[in-house]
Amino acid sequence: NATVDAASTEVVRVAGPDRATPADNDEAYISFNLEDSAAFDEFARISAVATDVTTTEEDGALTFDIVVAGGDAEAMRLVSDGTDGTQLILPSANDPVLPTLAFGDADSGLYEYTEDGISFAFSGAEVWAFNALSLGASTTACDVGGECVWLDTEVSTSTNPSIGPSVVDGETGIGWAGTGTLSMVLDAEEFARFSDPGDAASGEVFRLNGPDRTTPADDDEFHVSFNLEDSAAFDEFGRISAVALDVTTTEEDGALTFDVVAGATDTEVMRLAAAGTGQIVQLLVPAQNQEATPSIAFDDGDSGIYESQTDVLSVSLNGSQAWDFQGVGFYGVVSGSPGIQNEDATATNPTLLP
Repeated sequence: NATVDAASTEVVRVAGPDRATPADNDEAYISFNLEDSAAFDEFARISAVATDVTTTEEDGALTFDIVVAGGDAEAMRLVSDGTDGTQLILPSANDPVLPTLAFGDADSGLYEYTEDGISFAFSGAEVWAFNALSLGASTTACDVGGECVWLDTEVSTSTNPSIGPSVVDGETGIGWAGTGTLSMVLDAEEFARFSDPGDAASGEVFRLNGPDRTTPADDDEFHVSFNLEDSAAFDEFGRISAVALDVTTTEEDGALTFDVVAGATDTEVMRLAAAGTGQIVQLLVPAQNQEATPSIAFDDGDSGIYESQTDVLSVSLNGSQAWDFQGVGFYGVVSGSPGIQNEDATATNPTLLP
């Protein structure tokens, strides 16, 4: 039919055996050889395969086979999907050195590393692995130490991360709590949240959550530590803690404490705390019974106010105790210093002491 003037026409037909009753998987093929010799019987084959002969709308496939180590192996298949579409099917070859679908010098491409799992290989090494749930780094690297990033196809929430640093821990990573937010998720709990308040006069931009306590109690706390290096030699130099003061009512009370390390010992230096009513807040500083380093100091640190003894506030000037304030009055501490007594003045009881 080579002389027919048609846009499309059959010019060569290869007919299979005259089967009385064709069946699925019947095939007719063309073999390719380099010589007419039994020593080299076949090097490649193209086959026409019947995949559905039970209806008038028969389906078929073309398979491309090559000889591998003396044996016939299917290398590619073009097949009907049973309706009006077709598929290109490649065999499963679990080898990043020789990926099934390769490019260039044949050491980079795609292959099926496991059932329903596809890997990308580069320069003969597996680099990315896909499965039904996630995209992660090399499965080989994960098997060794779990140091491979992953992307999850599930819906991301504040407790269900969609990006994580290690596929061996699918509950730790970055999640999403809503528009303009990012959640840091640890063990399927929201540890921290970043938020964009937009054009608002007031809004939360960063939140830290403590441990997910089943039954919170008074004095529960979690803290942020500060250090100068990632070393056990210097474990901590400062700390800010959130402390629960009252978790027995709906009007819970809390505190912020500020600690520093003094002589390798953690010491609370300041506390912002509710006074128990939910309305009043106190700034508490510790009793620093040293005139040279008063608790509340100014400038060079040797002048300020401190509690020199119980219920006695003292003023230190230039590192020396100068005045004492107490319930009965205030006085200079140097012999002969003036003072004022907090008492009723009478003819025999002066309130000004020169």
